[in-house]
Amino acid sequence: MKTIKKSKLVEVFKSKGLGEGFIDRIFHRVKMAKNKDALKQVEKDIKKNRQDKEETKERLRKLFIKTYGSLENTPKTQLAILDI
Repeated sequence: MKTIKKSKLVEVFKSKGLGEGFIDRIFHRVKMAKNKDALKQVEKDIKKNRQDKEETKERLRKLFIKTYGSLENTPKTQLAILDI
């Protein structure tokens, strides 16, 4: 697939009799579609990171219970990691 520059595309559209407003709307829609895709990817990344954080917290809880016998016996400095 060949890449075409925006200026060349505008020139072709104008030669076919399309107005500048129409051309601008096309480019605006393309830009918005790219932004929506980027937003979806960021939302996926945030969701994955939250899930990873929760899994890590659970592993730390289990480790603290194994090490100290219970969460009550765990030092407060260690519990601060878990936001308890």
